[in-house]
Amino acid sequence: MEFDLFQRLVHANAIDSLQAQNITEYHSGNTNENIVLDRELSSQLENGIITGRFLEHIARNTEKKGATTTINEQKLSQLKETNTAPAKLFNWNLILKEVEKLGIQIDEDTRGLIIAGDLDMILDLLKRIPETSSEKVEKRTRKKKVKEGVDILSMDPNKKITKCDSSLEIILNTLCKHFKMKPKQCAALLTNNNQYLMHAAVKGLKGNFEPVIGWYEELNSISEFFAEIICLEAKKQKKNNTLIMAMNAIKTGCYSHSYDVAGSCLRFITKLAYEFEDSICADPLYEWVSFCQDFIHCSANYNYV
Repeated sequence: MEFDLFQRLVHANAIDSLQAQNITEYHSGNTNENIVLDRELSSQLENGIITGRFLEHIARNTEKKGATTTINEQKLSQLKETNTAPAKLFNWNLILKEVEKLGIQIDEDTRGLIIAGDLDMILDLLKRIPETSSEKVEKRTRKKKVKEGVDILSMDPNKKITKCDSSLEIILNTLCKHFKMKPKQCAALLTNNNQYLMHAAVKGLKGNFEPVIGWYEELNSISEFFAEIICLEAKKQKKNNTLIMAMNAIKTGCYSHSYDVAGSCLRFITKLAYEFEDSICADPLYEWVSFCQDFIHCSANYNYV
């Protein structure tokens, strides 16, 4: 392991400080050579424990900076300490889902090598993990113009979120990322009054709720920017069509069979209410909530209203 990466992991408490001291003394403080890990640390690398600890550190570091982390620390607390094949499979499947929330794409071949315990692939993954787990959103005064809607055929699903020009583009961009679909497919989810998005939120994607949870967690991390865009749209259009469209898509998670999905959805709506305070969108949001009696009933079940 390169010395710089080793130091980074020690600083993050992903590697125990006493173990690190023993290893550093073995190398006589020479920072120009790679660090040779002992058997215990190699085992913790293979089964994902070190990567899991590193992600937990990043989540805490992000929250200290006043941002909302996209990493689910509760999930990471479930990692298994043993180095058996089933434990490694369980750990890495969980860890790689969290890593993908950071915008790091892992192809199937690399995924297989990591799960098998390939140390080179694991070390390469650790180098790619950033210091924080949410995108730093600039202040509200940054964005000056918005566009109406989005051209699905020319839309770039890999565009940086803060470069998006409409609330619809933000919704589609984040859906593409977490549902692993193309823009045209994600746009289809919003047809027929969000019928297909509702199905995904309620029952998961083929029974899997992780993509839906990831989508809402990212929306939570950009709530200020999302609210800014909707307010700019309302000012430009002098009406609240886009706000209603966005809220009707977002509320689908409230009806989910997954408590985590419903909770993340309601948390995002609560954040938007806070961001809209004293803005052009405050009253329209209140009217939307008042009109959606089924939404209020659903929210009450989760103690958000």
